Amino acid sequence: MFLKSTGAAALLAVLVAGVALGVAPADIHDYEVRLPLAHISPTVSNPDEAEAATLLPALADFRSREGTGWKLLQWNDVRETPAAIAGPAIPVVSADATEEAIRASVEAFVARNADLVRADMRDLRITSVTPLRDGRQYVILSQYYEGLEVLSGRVDVALQNGKVVLVGSEYVQGLDVNRYPALDEAAAVRIAHDGIPAHSNDGPEQSPRLVVLPIQTESGMEHHLAWEVYLRTHEPENVWRTYVDAHDGTLLWRESTYHFYEITGTVRGSVEETFEDFRNYPLEDARVTASGSYNGYSNEVGEFSITVPNNVDYNNVSQLSGRYCNVNNMNGTDAEIEITGGPGDDVDFFYDGSNALASERAGYYHTNVVHDWIKDLDPSFTDLDYTMTCAVERTNGSCNAYWNGYSINFYAAGGGCNSIGRLADVIYHEYGHGITQHVYYPYAPPTSSGMGEGFSDIDAICIHPDPLVGEHFFTNGDPVRDARNLRQYPGGECGGQVHCLGEILMGSMYKTRVNMEMKYGDGTSDVFDPLYLDARKTRQFSQPNFLTRLLMANDTDGDLTNGTPDWYEICDAFALHNLPCPDLENYVTVSSVAIDDQPQDTDGYSIIAIVEEYGAGEIDPDAVEIYYTTDPLDGNATWEVVAMEPTGGQDEWAGEIPNLGCGNHVKYYVRAEKYTGEYATAPHLAPYRDVYEFMTGPFDVALEDDAETDQGWSLGWTGDDATEGFWERVDPTGKESSVYGVVQPEDDHTATGSQCFVTDGRGGGWFSYDVDQGVTSLVSPQFDWTTNQGVASVRFWSFFFDDTPNDDFLRVHVSNDDGVSWMEIHTIGGRELNEWTFNKTYFSDSEITFTDQMRVRFTMEDIQEATICAEAAIDDIEIRVNDCNAAGVDDGILPAVFRVEQNRPNPFNPVTAIRFALPKASDVDVAVYDAAGRKVRTLLSEPRTAGYHNVVWDGKDDAGRSVGSGVYYYTVKAGENEASQKMMLLK
Repeated sequence: MFLKSTGAAALLAVLVAGVALGVAPADIHDYEVRLPLAHISPTVSNPDEAEAATLLPALADFRSREGTGWKLLQWNDVRETPAAIAGPAIPVVSADATEEAIRASVEAFVARNADLVRADMRDLRITSVTPLRDGRQYVILSQYYEGLEVLSGRVDVALQNGKVVLVGSEYVQGLDVNRYPALDEAAAVRIAHDGIPAHSNDGPEQSPRLVVLPIQTESGMEHHLAWEVYLRTHEPENVWRTYVDAHDGTLLWRESTYHFYEITGTVRGSVEETFEDFRNYPLEDARVTASGSYNGYSNEVGEFSITVPNNVDYNNVSQLSGRYCNVNNMNGTDAEIEITGGPGDDVDFFYDGSNALASERAGYYHTNVVHDWIKDLDPSFTDLDYTMTCAVERTNGSCNAYWNGYSINFYAAGGGCNSIGRLADVIYHEYGHGITQHVYYPYAPPTSSGMGEGFSDIDAICIHPDPLVGEHFFTNGDPVRDARNLRQYPGGECGGQVHCLGEILMGSMYKTRVNMEMKYGDGTSDVFDPLYLDARKTRQFSQPNFLTRLLMANDTDGDLTNGTPDWYEICDAFALHNLPCPDLENYVTVSSVAIDDQPQDTDGYSIIAIVEEYGAGEIDPDAVEIYYTTDPLDGNATWEVVAMEPTGGQDEWAGEIPNLGCGNHVKYYVRAEKYTGEYATAPHLAPYRDVYEFMTGPFDVALEDDAETDQGWSLGWTGDDATEGFWERVDPTGKESSVYGVVQPEDDHTATGSQCFVTDGRGGGWFSYDVDQGVTSLVSPQFDWTTNQGVASVRFWSFFFDDTPNDDFLRVHVSNDDGVSWMEIHTIGGRELNEWTFNKTYFSDSEITFTDQMRVRFTMEDIQEATICAEAAIDDIEIRVNDCNAAGVDDGILPAVFRVEQNRPNPFNPVTAIRFALPKASDVDVAVYDAAGRKVRTLLSEPRTAGYHNVVWDGKDDAGRSVGSGVYYYTVKAGENEASQKMMLLK
């Protein structure tokens, strides 16, 4: 509910839902009883020679007698029979032999090779000899058991010009069936009719007969004595081939023998994913009717199939109505498409602006989306499994939407609002009220606390993880709510207004999800959504109670006093809304002072940490460790672990990361755990929220700037579009808000200075002269890093303010092509950063090749309409870069062997670096070739000393022309050594 809920009894909706579930089969195939997939699609393997010898020992004797060169091609794993054996043709009869002669010769062949086909010839009868093209015949020998046909039991023999070329066996072994039935024919006919509407003229087409029905399952073969009944019915008209177990009456198999025709097609629509963002989507569970008599429903990809009796044209009708949604246009005629077509035609329905309103299309599609979401999350939730009415374009009001106990309703455009039925998350929100109503039944939903509104907003966020709910609700583009709000419990400022109160819970849960996303990445929904639903099912009526039940649902050891797996992700989020978690009694704390860059060669990097435990349980000394890596933190990082030892100081532990050589970007954290399982890290929630970082090896300071003098920064850059609040280097004038505090600093950061870079430092009102409606850039002078390799670091102090937290950002980028393209390396956002804050960020030459055209850029943005004030300042900048060609690099150890490494980056555009190792001084030639082997560029041809070397290719040939995208090869020759690698240029 967005503005005001409309009351309705929960029981009414339950009764409505119950009636709607009584739906007759929509397709002739719904009456069928199918055999297991293992029978229909049996598991067949393709054994090698060794496996064939084990599976079919008789094959060796057959080869020695008459089947030289024959092989076991396929093996039925369940029946344990050779599905196909073939080899050089074996003569058995003349090429022009009569059918009688063919029968006799095939029977003789099978009889003398019974072990090969794992069959008993006494149980086999030739039931067909089928002529094929070019002198071929195909012979089938059917299996019988004490005079009863064994369905699907058979041996096949293929002939070509009188010679056997293939043999296959589906012979059923080990039959032991009681051939005397417990059911008579009349009982079998009644059971065969079960589930099909009765008609006075229904009855068997012919006398039932007894057969042996083997059924192949995943676990093996089942053997049944069965009555075979061909049953004619009239509603629907059909003849059903049916098998009933003759002993226990089980309906084993029923299939239609009528060869019905099928009308197939698709139901799709142009649907708004977000407002005015139309995309073509399949419309699932939509009903299509052929000439008013035959129905079909679309599947998840929009495809439908309708079974019809005749191969003629039908009048096919589609409406935006189906199993779980029926859209009603309350201000016009409901959308409908008619297409004439029959079996074999493409009957494709497509809803767009020519035949359906945007709200009708969105209403149908997104109602099914939210229905699928809750059903996937909880398949046992069936209360909303009925054809729910989605009423759009209501005109008895404006700027509203509501749930009335059994349907969702949306107003037409007007009153400063867009058509509400076009907004996906509003549809999810209103449907969410239905979920809450049924989850809480028989209790009334939690309305006055605002929790019902909060739940509906959270439902929308689960499906579409965006903080803005109801974006474009108003014609100026504004949303109705923002989950990034900082409303404080108990919500005194809300005056009892339920949507305002709901924003507290909505904001807490959204921030919980954001925290979990840092931890779980793409798997966040799999953790967050079920946790949220479990807490919701406890039917709480206050937000503090919901918080503790959320923790309970997250707990894994039955003890909330020691936390839960996601305690901090949950508690940090709720605390921002004045909903603190209970105090922990059993926990651990870890603190450590991060080490800085390590320019000197050392044996290792020493780490000190303070580890303290509280409550029951002691620290496990084997579980105080340093985790470190040089991999990118992209979810695939491999962490090395080193133990820490007590130093003898109070709660102090020490450990050492081993020397990692020059040019590495090291990430690390400390972890400590109790014997009882509680643990903590330093930094907090490492590694996914934060880690300590440093770079190794000698480095050059490319730039050190306290902004007191002009060092060549560009104030503005190509692509800037802010209308106000541009970067400048001045002594700033402070600005302060009574609500938000300082929004622009009065002083720079440098202790002895006065100036800094600031986005318009004139002062004025707290929202005056801030960045507006775009981006403004601060760009460094150019650096030449062609002789550098390894890692670079940008260190600076920043001031950042944005009155809508995490809405706009201060970003740091790096370029290696003089500012033509940029790679983002750091992002700053959040209201809590409106004070001078130290930042450092790293990037390596494996991420962006170091060239002579390096630049660093700071951008401040105001790109969200909701932002009133966005300000930033930068001071005391230092840019470092490794100098791994300096003396003593690589630990002073020369390479033991000649080695050519993969170029970095790869693929690249247009610059890449090639690194190679020389164990001794050599004349070196480095060249680039295209895929055809033609030389493109000579990169190096001169003597080089022993050690590690870099050479850079800028994507140009010897004539200075840029080459095209594609695969290239580079070759490094050094004395008698030579090696090549492949690389790819992508433009």
